[in-house]
Amino acid sequence: MVNDKSIETIAVIQARTSSKRLPGKVLSLINGKPILEWQVWRVLETIGPDKIVMATSDESGDDEVEAIAQKCEITTIRGSLNNVYSRFVKTIDIYEPRTVIRITGDCPFFMPKLCEAMLEEFAKRRVDYLSNILIPTYPNGCDIEIFSVEALRMLGAFELTLDELEHVTLGMYNRKNIFKCENYFNEINDSFHRWTLDTADDLDFIAKVYKKFEGRELVFTYEDIMLLLQENPTLSRYDDSRLINKGIFNV
Repeated sequence: MVNDKSIETIAVIQARTSSKRLPGKVLSLINGKPILEWQVWRVLETIGPDKIVMATSDESGDDEVEAIAQKCEITTIRGSLNNVYSRFVKTIDIYEPRTVIRITGDCPFFMPKLCEAMLEEFAKRRVDYLSNILIPTYPNGCDIEIFSVEALRMLGAFELTLDELEHVTLGMYNRKNIFKCENYFNEINDSFHRWTLDTADDLDFIAKVYKKFEGRELVFTYEDIMLLLQENPTLSRYDDSRLINKGIFNV
């Protein structure tokens, strides 16, 4: 164990290369770097986490994920390909934080300011789990989940389904009678926008947006993208399914 009591909040970036619909998507080169690397650098811009780690599988195909983490000077925790819950438990066993931020590799437009606001709200509300996905008002691909370590450990007492083991927090909001789960709302409902990385078309859209912000990859904001899409309406992608966090995406 790491007996560093200064680690109150840990951000866990969950990524792998064996996506079913778009294998290797997180390694796709955009503006000269793998898209996952840009995401890690954006997470590192966030004020709040005391530690940031990469959680990937122990499959050889994910050696490249670990290499990206090493380049960004963050630690990698490796474990079961499908039992992602066990990766998170392994992480909290090592670092003993109080709060966990879950970030998935299919969200390359990670927004530091949004995460900071949600962390502040999580502390105020005193809940087990807070996210912006229970009632979506942000674009699909702006997903952030924050939960207590106690809640994560409590899940281990239940007979979790395969989906719950793979999708980590599904077991919490499947048991709202036990866990206090709340939603973080956007001021405007932008949930019809699609910013996630799951298909070749998604990747094309993300590459075009990053190209527009070349040289500003770490500092462009939510408002910057919205303004870009207002000025270039044909660039926008819209989500007609909202297939998020329902045991469907495999990051």
